Amino acid sequence: PKEQIVLYQRLGELWARGHGLLLVPHDLRGLGLLGDPEKIRIVGLSSGKIAFEEKLASPALPTRLAELYGVPHVRGTTLGEVHIDWDAIERGRPT
Repeated sequence: PKEQIVLYQRLGELWARGHGLLLVPHDLRGLGLLGDPEKIRIVGLSSGKIAFEEKLASPALPTRLAELYGVPHVRGTTLGEVHIDWDAIERGRPT
């Protein structure tokens, strides 16, 4: 939705001015709007402990998310996007 895009863009402006951000999104698609995917750190938690730490641009991120959530993830085409691989789920491919 438009509001979500505007929010991520404004948060990105704050980040660019040197403010620290800690976000807890469950949908990673908008994170690329914050800024450089090489500088955006993703921390996966499991049972209150750090399961992994990757940059949004990391090629390993879809695999790490799949391991954490038990469903396949795939890299999108824009802004460091990573999301659930619905096509793989429809084909019955395990993680």
